[in-house]
Amino acid sequence: MTLGVILGAGFSKAVDSSFPLVDELGELVRDKVPDALVSAPPRFLGGSFERWLSRIAEPQPDLIDAANLGNARDFEVVAAAIHEIMVGIEAEVFRREIPWWLLRFAGLLHAERATVVTFNYDTVIEAVAARTPRYGTPDSLNTYSLTDGIPPTPPTTGMYGPSFTETLRLLKLHGSLDTYWVRGDSAGTSITRVTDSIWVPDRGMSSPNLDIARRAPGRVPFIVPPASAKSAFFANPITRQVWQTAAQRLAACDQIAVIGYSIPMTDLVASAMLVTAQRASGACIDIVNPRPDPVRALLIDGGVPSMAVRIASESCEGYVDQLERQVSGPATAAIKPALADLRPITVAGAAGTVWPVVGPDVRGADVHLDIAGAQNEVALRDTSTWKTSTELLEVLERSKAEHLTVTVKGESAHVLDYVSPVSGLTDFAVLVPTAVRLPLHG
Repeated sequence: MTLGVILGAGFSKAVDSSFPLVDELGELVRDKVPDALVSAPPRFLGGSFERWLSRIAEPQPDLIDAANLGNARDFEVVAAAIHEIMVGIEAEVFRREIPWWLLRFAGLLHAERATVVTFNYDTVIEAVAARTPRYGTPDSLNTYSLTDGIPPTPPTTGMYGPSFTETLRLLKLHGSLDTYWVRGDSAGTSITRVTDSIWVPDRGMSSPNLDIARRAPGRVPFIVPPASAKSAFFANPITRQVWQTAAQRLAACDQIAVIGYSIPMTDLVASAMLVTAQRASGACIDIVNPRPDPVRALLIDGGVPSMAVRIASESCEGYVDQLERQVSGPATAAIKPALADLRPITVAGAAGTVWPVVGPDVRGADVHLDIAGAQNEVALRDTSTWKTSTELLEVLERSKAEHLTVTVKGESAHVLDYVSPVSGLTDFAVLVPTAVRLPLHG
């Protein structure tokens, strides 16, 4: 499977209800800077905030120069307000526990090296990826790795250069809270990221120690309006490359999930890109939305064959459950040959810990791993009560089970990988689950 996902505001809303949908964001902006919204509709409904942004973001041929200059001023005020509002919401969200489905989703995206295209300004994916450790991987999933360094991230004090870990590819088509530029910079040399977001309090754009005047002097938030006429924002090579990479990678996918994205008619560039990508690959498009029927109709009306459009789930959590099962089957099949090498087996935990496997429990198509208490992975131990890899292989073969599952502190996940013992350090193998929860303040 070559997986692509497209994220809209509904995805962030599912992460935490504090995140606004597009028209809700418009009302928050109105409350904050009412003078900049004199020309706006009295109430934002049905995507009218996007349509209004489209109107003021670019000079309009039916308006005199003074009116277009007034619109440009209003757009700058609104963009700054959007940035301030979203940073504040994100700061509060990152003080709360990460939803378990979101941790698992990040683990699945990493395991599949998925293409993640988002129209959201927030840094949810970056922040949760940084809290998704992978046993056997020395470096964390930093934003440089997620974005392949585009837009560029300047080195900070003591930073010789960012480390790169092979992982999912994140493409942010409407800008990002952590990115700044000089308005109208057609060369793109001023576009820069300022920090890495991590899902812990005060790590990222909400950090009290973040000095934008030093890290991005003279720049403003890089907020690309969800509009049909984005030419001024597309004139720079950084933005063009992000969009071109998104189109190329989506065209290579055989499965594309559209999650919380309503495909607004104002965003003609984005909708055309999705339809073109589907035609190139024949990909199946899975809709994840509490109101999926209008999205399905828009895709079919846009030229996607009806048989290629599926309603996968009305919730993000439901979709993640489905995706985890889909990924887990081939992963278990790939793990089985390694189990023939006799070793005690454990399940990866957090921060140098493992959970010894003490019993396999066949549950239909699953083998559920019973575990003992967490142990330090390099401490001396008695492994006589631990199950071995060959014992687990025998249970899998006898039961014809297709999935390995484990529950840690009430949270269940599937096993996606197998890590052999580390010579001179460990004498056991490690089964790696979809996700591991880290302490929020850890």
